Amino acid sequence: MTLADYLNLRYKIVLIPQDDGTWGAIIPDLFGVMGAGDTQEEALEVLEEARKVWIEYRFKSGHDIPLPTK
Repeated sequence: MTLADYLNLRYKIVLIPQDDGTWGAIIPDLFGVMGAGDTQEEALEVLEEARKVWIEYRFKSGHDIPLPTK
């Protein structure tokens, strides 16, 4: 698979409301990929950037990139 192939995969996203009214977001299949923001949209934007950086780093370093679970 190419880097573009990995970047186009669709992973499950979990939004997590925080006690202070902010939001967290994670991708369970990609260990350590998370985002946070004042709104759901902001958390998702941060998460998307983290996902891209994580996949690009893993790909360029020759590490495995998990495929999305069903």
